[in-house]
Amino acid sequence: MMVAAGFGVCFLPEFSPTIPGVRTQPVTEPEVTREVSLVSLSGRRFSPAVMAFVRAIRSHDWLAGGVVETA
Repeated sequence: MMVAAGFGVCFLPEFSPTIPGVRTQPVTEPEVTREVSLVSLSGRRFSPAVMAFVRAIRSHDWLAGGVVETA
């Protein structure tokens, strides 16, 4: 909200929703990266929805931006 009010700037992932009237500008140099981690409690069972999400995350080739082929 502070950005929309004219009090600053922020960095958002590429496909984040934006607020009407707030100007967006892609940052290309220097390259901006971030680390995203999947964290869970040891021994805790996942719900079917969470398990589907974990499978999707693990099947993605994060370095190349594509899907990992599994046999």
